[in-house]
Amino acid sequence: MEVPFMAGTVYVFNGTPNAMLLILNNQILTTNLAGIQKTSNYAPQQTTAPRNPAAGNPGNAQFGGSNTLIVSFPSGTSQTYPVNIDPNQIQIDNDLQLYIFFNVVILVIPGGSASSQGQQQVIVSSTAGLTAEEQALVEEHIASLS
Repeated sequence: MEVPFMAGTVYVFNGTPNAMLLILNNQILTTNLAGIQKTSNYAPQQTTAPRNPAAGNPGNAQFGGSNTLIVSFPSGTSQTYPVNIDPNQIQIDNDLQLYIFFNVVILVIPGGSASSQGQQQVIVSSTAGLTAEEQALVEEHIASLS
């Protein structure tokens, strides 16, 4: 009996005090990921996205090998991150954690121990700006908040 293929999940955490819109590969992942607050003991809010076996950009709100994540805040500012996941180094069935902060995201491969840590990749915001399509998605979301 063949075991069904199970792709891992990327757990995405908001490490800022601000709510955010997340656009993954030009698709809305979530429209309002709440920020950390004292009332929740500063626990980061999270959402999830499945992993996709595509080596490149899967073209949907899933994490393939090559991804573009846009983080947009209610103030109208946005940040773009290239989140690349090498399928030769990180098996598709592994779960990952992505922590979003101001101007940086950190992709974490869970595992390890106090003596042997897991892996992490720090990704700094791109200064290239948004494409017209990405900007339209952000503006549409901001308009819906009014």
